This record gives sequence, structure tokens and C-alpha cells, in this order.
Amino acid sequence: MQPGSTVSVQLKAAGKRLREGVAAFALMAIAGTSGVVAQSGKEDVRVLIDSGDFEAAIRRIEQIQQGGQADSELYILLSRAYIQTGAGIAAEAAIERARRLGADYAQTAVLFAKTKLLQGKFSDAIGALRGVNIPSVQRADSYVVLGDANFALRKYDEAHKNYELARAADDSNFQAYLGLSRLGLQNGRLDQAADYAQKAAVLAPDNTMVRYTEGLIARYQGNIAAAEEYFLEAQKLFPGNILANIELAAMRIDQGRIEDAQTYLDAIYAAAPKHPMALYLSGTILARQGRYEEANTLLNSARVVTENYLPAIYIRGLVAYELGNLSQAEELLQKVVSARPASLPARLTLASAYLKQEQPQAALNTLRPALEARPDDPNILAIAAAATMRLGDIENGKILYEALAAKTGGEAGLNDIDLIAKLALAKFVAGQTGDALSTLAQAVQNQQANLRSLAILAGMQIREDDLDAAEKTIASMLAFAPDRGLGYNLKGSLEFKRGQYAAAARSFEAAYSRNPEYYTALRNKALSQIQLGQFGNAEKDLKRLLEVTPNDARAKAMLGRTLLRQNKPAEAVEYFSAAVRAIPNSVDVWADYSEALGGAGKTADAISQAKDTAVMAADRPDLLRRMGELLLQLGEARLAIRPLSRYVAYYPESGEAHLLQGRAMLAIKLYTGSKTAFRRASQARESKPDEGVLDWYIFAADALSERFDEAMARRSGLKPGKRPADVSAGVVGDLLLRSGRPEEAVEAYRAAMTTANSSDLYLGLARSYEQLGDKAAAIATLEGFISKTPVSRDARLMLGGLYVSQGRTGAAIKQYESILRNGVADAHVAAVLALAYMEDGNSKSVPLIERAYLIRPEDPFILDAYGWILLQATRDTSKSIPALEQATRRAPAEALYRYHLGMAYLARGRRNDAEAAFEGALQLDPDFSQAADARRQLELLR
Repeated sequence: MQPGSTVSVQLKAAGKRLREGVAAFALMAIAGTSGVVAQSGKEDVRVLIDSGDFEAAIRRIEQIQQGGQADSELYILLSRAYIQTGAGIAAEAAIERARRLGADYAQTAVLFAKTKLLQGKFSDAIGALRGVNIPSVQRADSYVVLGDANFALRKYDEAHKNYELARAADDSNFQAYLGLSRLGLQNGRLDQAADYAQKAAVLAPDNTMVRYTEGLIARYQGNIAAAEEYFLEAQKLFPGNILANIELAAMRIDQGRIEDAQTYLDAIYAAAPKHPMALYLSGTILARQGRYEEANTLLNSARVVTENYLPAIYIRGLVAYELGNLSQAEELLQKVVSARPASLPARLTLASAYLKQEQPQAALNTLRPALEARPDDPNILAIAAAATMRLGDIENGKILYEALAAKTGGEAGLNDIDLIAKLALAKFVAGQTGDALSTLAQAVQNQQANLRSLAILAGMQIREDDLDAAEKTIASMLAFAPDRGLGYNLKGSLEFKRGQYAAAARSFEAAYSRNPEYYTALRNKALSQIQLGQFGNAEKDLKRLLEVTPNDARAKAMLGRTLLRQNKPAEAVEYFSAAVRAIPNSVDVWADYSEALGGAGKTADAISQAKDTAVMAADRPDLLRRMGELLLQLGEARLAIRPLSRYVAYYPESGEAHLLQGRAMLAIKLYTGSKTAFRRASQARESKPDEGVLDWYIFAADALSERFDEAMARRSGLKPGKRPADVSAGVVGDLLLRSGRPEEAVEAYRAAMTTANSSDLYLGLARSYEQLGDKAAAIATLEGFISKTPVSRDARLMLGGLYVSQGRTGAAIKQYESILRNGVADAHVAAVLALAYMEDGNSKSVPLIERAYLIRPEDPFILDAYGWILLQATRDTSKSIPALEQATRRAPAEALYRYHLGMAYLARGRRNDAEAAFEGALQLDPDFSQAADARRQLELLR
């Protein structure tokens, strides 16, 4: 393991737990905290923190919070506890809350910087301390934090300066010496590192990280026994010391003590379930046990380690080779061979990977140094012989095969049927197919042929489409060995090639029944059943196969596809997930996996997978279309544009291709581009879509782009039954409403409701009534819709707004509360509800708007609501003015925000600023909701 991580970063793995969901959950609770925590409760927390029981401290704080007793001091204690468990985000949120409750910025700056350090935001940690007057008692800690951050950023000179300043500020601060020791390790100055570590040990003899660092130094000095003792002592002092457990686990693996290694790894996983180094070590154990697919999963999860750590790169390369991921194996093993040319295992595996990828010259070049150094090694000879044959160098290939036979105790000569078969196969691979076939066919007639040579011949004949000759060879095989499965498997392959899938399935079953370990035959049988559409039977056989060969990635891919065809996407996901990790370069598997994720409702994962698949499938128009359509279905039209545009490039005369491209453009509001695509679809010579459907799409493009005249001209020709699903049922009504014809809009929405029942129709109808001045009808429309569809967010939100406009704040509050009770952590709705609470005199307005602000602190509507509520409820201009100023900067066209800012300035006594704000609001909109009061305030100011 490389030295270089900071103490803070090293400790973050000891119980990593992110608590970002706290604020969102609190929105649904709609409850605030107030009052002062009981002193006894704080003392309990301090005792728990001082004793190192940080989890218990957090639980105690949560109990106090639930009792409604929380102040800035309690949140500072909570942050300290979170920092010790490595929960950087949660610690940061606690500090922010403490500051909102009055905690001094300078007093909390060091803690805040530590939270950034834990999150890996090293520059932010430095920025948090820049320009702050740190209290003297915290100054040494601040220098240590700066040192750790600069160390992580590889600014070693700055880190050295910081650690020296920490030592000068507090010569008893062991962390300063520990930082200097790590710098010594980084620079290769082991004596200096040991000296500083010894000083740290004098100051903190029972500190687990001091003992760990001493162990690390001993290991780099080559004193493995001493290193082990130090690591054991570090682990004893703090069983949750992640790094000590890692070192001990690695040592036990090297010693072959796998059970002991697992014990240390279990301790790591208990604290940090996804620690990359632990995942790598577990992957190494699985690879040693031959469980390559499971090993691959763990190694891929530990890429932060395995990208640059040479032993890990070799293990990944070996696993990739065993799983058939040859291009990945080649890339990884090349790195190992370049760094360690004498590594024979890596060199042999790399040569084999080249050979399997039909790169015999690269394989031979890789082997040459090893062959020269160890000319009698059978493993090297075997691969070199195969590579030489595949290059077409038959004579030298024979020499190498004969040398191999001599070294392994066999007799290899021109009368050896096995050697003849190998030579024929080499010729076949080298492109000399006719010579290969005649050589082997003659040999099996003139000599006592064995089953293997006949199988090689039959396989060649099938590949060359000499199916009649293959049939005769297979008949000889069946006569030669009727009880062996090999002949029946080849018979099935021949029948499959001829399209005789039912016969092929029977032959594969015959092969499997003769040899229950002939798993290839069982897989082939399932493939035949898939061709016959017998997906249920294929599913049974593939599941039977996976019971005995759980790492068969291709069987998992086939099973996933079979389940997908049977509309079982959720079950298919499990198998595709394993298959894509084991066969990462199969774009067809990626495409199937994307569709399974979408069908299983895992939308975010499906979108990500489909996007990546579309990139991989740049030369596969069929998959470009599939992924484009899938992204459209998942509501990600922006991502669908690229693959569908490429699909159009492949098929420029296809109306379907242009239609798909136009649909994606329409969804992302590229109305002119979409209309052009729809017109091209209408004029296409191939795969021309239905004209009635195209009329709806072109109408939607015109209506949504407010080309009212063109849209109205096309409206009369629309056929209701031809409207596609991705054109809103309310599109006609929306057009009429936006063009100032609300009466006609009402009719259009009601007509659409006879064939559709979507929320946009009812919302549009309610807006039409509102525009006509009939708020009662608008309210009745929404109330009726909500009674049938109670979870409609937009309908409840609009209904609440209508209630507020009538002064029915209590009724509006019920609508907003209902939205939040449905489990949606909706910051916008929370802000609307907080405003309603304020109007209703409810004290919950402040804590609720604070939670909304915590979730979306950059949203101008929430900033305005936050500032206005604080101004009205607490008269706190120190917080309300900055928020309202930010809201006006982010939404400069909103007159109401400027009016609110003017009122805040007025409360602060900044009369000139208030006057400018009121004038600005009236210039933006002379008729905004508070325009009359803005004018009144201006009169008073003047």
C-alpha cells in the first residue's frame, strides 16, 4: 500500500455513513426544534465522545433532538461525533445548523475544515481556514488540518510548513509529528520518518495511528516481523483501525492463512462496507479459489486501488483472462509486464490472451524473452508452438510441438494422430483451409482415428459450410463412440446451422444425458429453444445449468434475454448485472441490460446504462435505434437525440428514422428542428409513418412554438384517434388558451376528456376557467380531479394557490401538507407551505423554510421565501437581507422579490436602498401583486 493518505482521510473509513437524507425526512415531519438542551444531556454526550463511543453519542444526541431540545452547542458536539466516525457530509450539516443557531464562525472553522477533509474536498478545507482568526487553543489543530489537506493535494512543501507551524504552536501535538513522519515516508527518508514517529509515540504511546505508522515504516525497512507486531498493537488499541486491519489481512493472505485474513476483512466491512482496499483483498482471495466472476465484481468495485497498484493490476488481468475478457486482460497485463519484465506468470497469461485474440505474432513477441531464458519450460513451449502454427510457420511449429512432447514424456512424430490434428488445425487457423481439411480427412481414413481428431475435422467442416461432409464425419464419431456426448453435440451444431432447431435441441439433450458435466451441450440446447420461441423451457435449462456452473456469464446473458422475452425484467436484471461485469465488451448484453433495467422500474440505472450502450454501439444502427427509443420512453429525450441522429445518418431515406429524431427534438423543445424532421419523415421514400400521426406531431411543434396561425390551420385536419402517446391530450386546449381563446379552450379540454384522463387536461381546464374569471369552476374542476387522483402534486399545488387567492389559507395548507405526507421531499412545496403557515400565524413557518433552504439553497423562489419569512416572523434582517439580495440576483425579473428586499431594507433603516428596490419592482411590473403597497411605501419615503 502506498503511503500518502492523511490521518483525517485514513480515519474516515472507520464507519463511513452519509446522512444527507435527514433534511428531506424532516420536511415530511413538518416539525421544528427549539429550546435549550438540558445540561445533563450534554454531559452525557461529552462523556461518550471522550470515551470513544461515538455511535452512542450520536444516538444520545438524536434522543435530545427528538425531545425538542437542541442548540448550537449540541450541534457542535454532533459534528465532533460524526467527524470521528468519518461521516463528513453529516458533520458539515451539523456545523451549518450550529452556525444558524448562533455558533461563532471562527470557533467552528476548524471543525468545518475537518468535515471538508473527510469528504476529500481538500481545497475547500484550506479555504475554510483562510482569513479566519482561529482561537489560539485550536491553532495547532488548524495547522494539522492544513498539513493534511496539502499532503493530499501533493503540495508537500506546504504540508511540511504547516506541520512545523503546528509543532511550534503546540509541541505536545502528536499529530504534527505524525504528519512529518508521513512526509518522511513519502520522500523515502525512512530514518527521518522513524525519528518523527518515535516522537509521536512518546507523546501518544497508546494512539492507534502512531502504532500503525510505525508498522508502515518497519515494513518499508523490510522488517516484516516488526511491522506485524506494530499492526497488531494498532489493531488492539482500536479494533476499528481500517488501515491496520488491511495490512494484517494482506499479510495473512500472503501467509496462506485465509480464515484469519477473512476475520480482519470482516472487521473492515463492519465499519466501511465498500472500502476499496478490502474489496481488492477479498477479490484476491476469490481469485485464488477460482471464483473469478465474484472476484471480478469486487475488483471492479475497488478501481480506486486497482488502477495503479501493480499486484492488483495483475490480479485483475488474470481474472479478466479467466472470464474471457481478453482485451481488458491484455491492457492490464501489458502494464504488469512493462513494469516487471521478469514476471513469468504475467508474461504467459498475456501471451495466451494474445493467442486467443488471434494475435499470434504479439504472443510470440511476448514469449521470446522467456523462451530464451527458459527454453525447456513446457508452458512456454506449448504457447509458443500454438502461436508459431497460427502464423503459418508449420515447420517450426512442428519442431516446437515435438520438443513439447519430448519434455512431457510423449512421442510426437508424423504418425501421431494428435500431432496431425494439431497441425491441421494450425493450417486451418492460418487460412489454409483446403489443405487442413484434406490432411486431416486423409489421416483419419489411413490411421486409427481418435474421437478428438474426428471432432476437429467435423468442426472445420461445419465452419466451412461443408455440411454434407460434416454429417458423414459426425456419423463416424457416433459409430466410433455412441456413448460419448461429443458426437451428439456436433450433430446438434450441424442441425442448428441448417435451421433444424427442434432436431438440434434433441441432439444437445442426447449429448447432455450421456455426460451430465457437458455444460456446453445444455447451453446449446437452451439456445435452440430460444430460436423455437420456447422461452419457458430455455429458462428451466439455463437455471439448471447455472446451478452447477454459477460463473457461466454467457448462460446468465442468455437467461436474462429469455426472461426479458417473457416480460420478467426485474428477474432478468439480476442475471444481466452479472453478465455485463463478466463480458464488458458485449454491446448486445449491454443493450438487453438497459431494457431490463427500464422494465424493472430502475429508471436512473436504465438511463445511465442506455447512454453508455449508445456510445459503445456507434457502429450498430439497430442498437442505436433501440437505445434511442428506450431513452425516449424513460423521459430522457436529451440523451436520446445523439443515438437517434446517428441512426438517421445510417438511414437517411427512412421515415421512421426521421420520426424518432423529431420526437426527441420535440420533447426537449427544439420545435423548429422537430418540425423539419417530421416533414422529412413525411417526404421519405422508405418506412414512411402514418400521415395522421405526423399531422399531430407537426401540429404540436407549431403549437408549442407559438406559431399560432400555422397550428390553427392544421388543427381542423387532426384525427383524434391518430394522436400519439407522447403528444399531450391537452395540446389543442393549451394552444387555444395561450392564444387568448379561453372559451374555446374549455370546449377543447372537455372534448379531450372523453378519450383521455390526464392531469394536464384538468389543470388546463382550471386555468381556462381562472382566465375567464370563474375561480369557483376552476376550484371545482381541481377538487373533482383530486378526489379521483389524490396523489397529483401539480393539481394540489394549483388548488392551494387558488385557495390562497380567495383568502382560504387553511384550506391551502391542507393541500400542501398532503403533498408532503405522500412522501415527496419537495423543497418548493415546503416553501409554499411555510409561506402559508406565516400567513396563518403558525410558528412552524420558520423551521420549515429553514429545511427547504437547506435542501435547495440556490433556488430563487426558496431564497425569497426564506428571507421574507425570517423578516416577518423574527425581524432578523441579518439573515433575510442576504437571502433576498441573492434571490433578486438569481431572478432579476421578479418584481415581488425586489419588493420583499425593499421591505427588508426599510426594516434595517436603509431608506435609500429601500426606495431603489421599490422603484425597481414597479418598473419591472407596475401591476404585480404588491404594487399598491410598493407605491404607498414610496410615498412615505419621499
